[in-house]
Amino acid sequence: MPKTDRREFLARSTAAAAVLGFPFVGRISAAAGADTAADDSTPADRPAFDYAAVFATARERMEAQHKPGVVIVIPPDADDAAALKLALTATLLPRSLTNGQRWATGRLFSRAVFVVLPWHEVRKRLPGADADALCLILDAAGNVIETVPAPARPVDAAERLLPAAVLGATFIADMNARLDGPDGRRLAADAKAERAARADGGKEVDRLLAGLAAPDAGDAERAAAAKALAELVATAAAIMLEKRSMADRELALRIDDILVAACGGIPVGPDSPGLPHGVQCHEVMIKIDPCPGCGLGRAAAPTARRFLHFLSSPEAATQASPPRSSPAVQPY
Repeated sequence: MPKTDRREFLARSTAAAAVLGFPFVGRISAAAGADTAADDSTPADRPAFDYAAVFATARERMEAQHKPGVVIVIPPDADDAAALKLALTATLLPRSLTNGQRWATGRLFSRAVFVVLPWHEVRKRLPGADADALCLILDAAGNVIETVPAPARPVDAAERLLPAAVLGATFIADMNARLDGPDGRRLAADAKAERAARADGGKEVDRLLAGLAAPDAGDAERAAAAKALAELVATAAAIMLEKRSMADRELALRIDDILVAACGGIPVGPDSPGLPHGVQCHEVMIKIDPCPGCGLGRAAAPTARRFLHFLSSPEAATQASPPRSSPAVQPY
């Protein structure tokens, strides 16, 4: 199982810290050194949750859609888990982001099946997993093909307060590059698998992409091609990304828009197919009162704020999101 060296990884990017948003306070490896039976059960302060079903659903999607998987590891330390939760919220529910960030996020979450699992569940489902993993990249058959290590513990406690949004773009770019593989070999293999699974070898996807890029195509024709492609992203994302890697800027951006739409938009919503398995999106309405001193201020309309919760957290147990409409992405 290939493993990226920690020094090499941290030297070329801060991607590991990005998914956390706030670097780990503790180390997963310390907990892994304890008695293995000690943490195999759900922590006492959390409700029981069937992560086996979550992982099984993610694996079914990987096999059916011929996609790689990314397992994001919830660390055993409560502070570290809270930091990860905030970082995922900042990554998938950013308050502001550029078009480039939105497109890159759409590419990442449409090309792979993401699942968030506690470390003790990862160890049960993937016995060979590295205890220092931040996340694990799996092939469509469920084999670990790369380990992304957790970042080194910061010397300065203030580093743990860095906003996740500042680092999020680095993580997204790094993970897209990892899923492409050296010289694009992983992406090429994924595209080849998708073509092999399609009765026409992917010719319909190629035809629609050609229509999207045709210089003489009208707006209505391009819109129809984009709509048809959006319906094929679940089983043809790698084909589209491979075409994007060789396309001109105009076609590349059109493909990016299709992939973002297939995720349900970025930022994601409570029922977006782009949400990782194992998390829920909750929307909270916040009312801003007028000036309390004089009462003359104009009351602002209530505003919504969205947050992600792990399915095993007390918040998820008491604030269940509405059921998702697509049977292809249930249960979470």
